[in-house]
Amino acid sequence: MRLGAASRVIVQTPHSFFDEETLPLGCELLERAGARALFVETAHRYKGAPDAVDAEDPFPADVAHAPTSLFQAATQGVLRAPDLDGGARALVVQLHGFAAREGGFAVVVSSGERRSGVAIVDRVARALSPAVPGAVVRFPDDVDELGATTNVQGALVREAGGAFVHLELSSSLRRELAASPALRARVLDGLVLSLLEAP
Repeated sequence: MRLGAASRVIVQTPHSFFDEETLPLGCELLERAGARALFVETAHRYKGAPDAVDAEDPFPADVAHAPTSLFQAATQGVLRAPDLDGGARALVVQLHGFAAREGGFAVVVSSGERRSGVAIVDRVARALSPAVPGAVVRFPDDVDELGATTNVQGALVREAGGAFVHLELSSSLRRELAASPALRARVLDGLVLSLLEAP
């Protein structure tokens, strides 16, 4: 938590070790954005998963889908910060990772809603496109997967009137970002400029 002056950005890495390299990226994004907070979940997302495929709660440790987790409670708490106007000014950015798949895209940008033309999604995608080696796509405009439509933090932030940005980064891009400080700076600086730009 940043106790002094901070931007309205809150960075979250809900699968810090399973989605490799999202933790160091989140830490650097915290600094570059002057963010209010960085939330980190260290438990493996499949910890405690039952053997039954049709279990009521198949992934109890996946905090992005757990409405009763401490991660969710902390998100709710930070949205009440006075300078965030009860969450209405909050901008929560979640970093996730995915394995290679058909389509060859490197980043999926989403607001967690199946809704086209979301301004923050368009702005982030435009800012990342020239910096990222690979395609930057928007959900649901360009791709129909990895859109975070069941993400409980996203729902909470939108309910408070804030903005939620869900970034899915390919495994190859995360490795490239970890290996190249210059690429990392270019990508994160573009992201920060798009996040801090007035709506």
